[in-house]
Amino acid sequence: MVIYGISTQTSIGKLLIAGVIPGIIVAIFLVLITSLGFDPIWFGVMSMLMVSMGLVFPPVGMIAFAVSSSANASLVKVYTGTSILMIALVLTTILIMIFPGIVLWLPNTMK
Repeated sequence: MVIYGISTQTSIGKLLIAGVIPGIIVAIFLVLITSLGFDPIWFGVMSMLMVSMGLVFPPVGMIAFAVSSSANASLVKVYTGTSILMIALVLTTILIMIFPGIVLWLPNTMK
């Protein structure tokens, strides 16, 4: 269930502008996520990670196209340069999925 939701968010991130996605995701999935027992803060962080992956990763990768056109560089060169970012985003997402306490530590200390 969580993996399906995450892949859905990544697909949305590939198709829509980053400013629109939080409103759509929150409106549709927040009630479902909280009823399943997930923390809304964790869900927000995961959603934003998925949006950032959708903006950088192919096939759409709007940020990569913007950097490519503004720097007059090929997309291959841009994707080669962002490969470290891609690896870091995937590893961060996996860590947050396995250990949600990473995200929830600071909010829990503030209560």
